[in-house]
Amino acid sequence: MSKSFIRTKSNGLIVQEHSKGTGAFSASILSSESPVESSSIGESPPKVDDEDAGNKHIPGNFGIKPLPPRRRKEELIHVQLILEQELEILAGIMHVLGVELEISTACENIEEEGGGASGELRLGSRARGGLHNTTDAKLFMIESQRHSYHLVDPSPWPISGSLGALATTVGGVMYMHSFQGGATLLSLGLIFILYTMFVWWRDVLRESTLEGHHTKVVQLGLRYGFILFIVSEVMFFFAFFWAFFHSSLAPTVEIGGIWPPKGIGVLDPWEIPFLNTLILLSSGAAVTWAHHAILAGKEKRAVYALAATVLLALVFTGFQGMEYYQAPFTISDSIYGSTFFLATGFHGFHVIIGTLFLIICGIRQYLGHLTKEHHVGFEAAAWYWHFVDVVWLFLFVSIYWWGVYEGTKEWIEE
Repeated sequence: MSKSFIRTKSNGLIVQEHSKGTGAFSASILSSESPVESSSIGESPPKVDDEDAGNKHIPGNFGIKPLPPRRRKEELIHVQLILEQELEILAGIMHVLGVELEISTACENIEEEGGGASGELRLGSRARGGLHNTTDAKLFMIESQRHSYHLVDPSPWPISGSLGALATTVGGVMYMHSFQGGATLLSLGLIFILYTMFVWWRDVLRESTLEGHHTKVVQLGLRYGFILFIVSEVMFFFAFFWAFFHSSLAPTVEIGGIWPPKGIGVLDPWEIPFLNTLILLSSGAAVTWAHHAILAGKEKRAVYALAATVLLALVFTGFQGMEYYQAPFTISDSIYGSTFFLATGFHGFHVIIGTLFLIICGIRQYLGHLTKEHHVGFEAAAWYWHFVDVVWLFLFVSIYWWGVYEGTKEWIEE
């Protein structure tokens, strides 16, 4: 029989006992006030005299205060649910390998004692099949972690995503040059990328919501990473604005020396473009409402606000499509058509991506995944949506309004 220790979010300890011979496994959650015996594997955490000392001196504590006894009981049950879900997956894998794995879990002896709570979580397992000799303690060993970082497990999704991107690129080039099979390869590559995105983000949600790997330090790293992603998107749109102003501030003789080029019928900025501006700004206010609702613990209000944001986004996309359909020029009509459709088209693509982002956040909020302390995914979606709003404001002022100044004079003269 061997023991190891793992710290819980409430400063309690899961004391694990495992018998290699029978495959039996048990875990007990003790409060931070409970004394712990020396272990046969690793070091035993020091005894805790009071709450403050526990917060300062226990390794792996990260400064989190102990939770009340009722929350510790809930935590024990939560640990049981997580283990049951993970062990169901394990049983399915073992079934494929020809091993029938019987698993049982039970929460026992949950008691409240003074300022703490204690309980016991027991797992029993029995393997039958040709590979049962290899299903030893490694299947259930949970190692103690002494830091707040998330060391991810090996994953097949990076290489699968790379192969999907390769197939998409090669298939796209073949399709554009009319090679046989180019469309098929392009479609397969896109399907492979979409599947990889789905399963990869599914794993991330499992790690953060069910397994609790996204600590404060991990959340901070995710925020920094998404901010850098938005900075790269700013540079992406900066290139389109550079092309537009380079052509409009000093129009060449090839386009008649005027802007918009002669013969181009421009759009009225105070019709659909201005209406879309109001719609998009309203959606930004709705997503801010959702954020404040999450911080206040108002789950239903957050769902309603996200639904309103998604509805406004769909209306915006519909009006943008109608504007494209009625536009008196195309992407091939000189530099004006190229810069207009590239800038506004890529913005519309980002609106669609942001809408999908918000739909996923709405589903997660409805399922109770987001809390006032843990909602990094929603924060990323909100930042992304505000970025889309700001880009549209620049598009409206520069391309729709300022960029058609000469065309506006022609309308007035007519």
